[in-house]
Amino acid sequence: MGKNIRLSLIATLGSLPLGLSAHPGHGTFSGNELAHYFTSAEHAVPVLILAVALIVALVHFTRVWREQHTGK
Repeated sequence: MGKNIRLSLIATLGSLPLGLSAHPGHGTFSGNELAHYFTSAEHAVPVLILAVALIVALVHFTRVWREQHTGK
């Protein structure tokens, strides 16, 4: 993966928390509690997508690192 792509990915992932602001109006928990994001469908799906994307990226980069350092 090119250096520019890596930097873009890091910048994009680093800016994701900026879009998550607490707000009242729905769900069982207050908008500023972490449980709010896991119990409200509006937030659970994006959180799940983000978790899957992070796991896929971790597996990919681990595989690439192993190939580069073991020669396989």
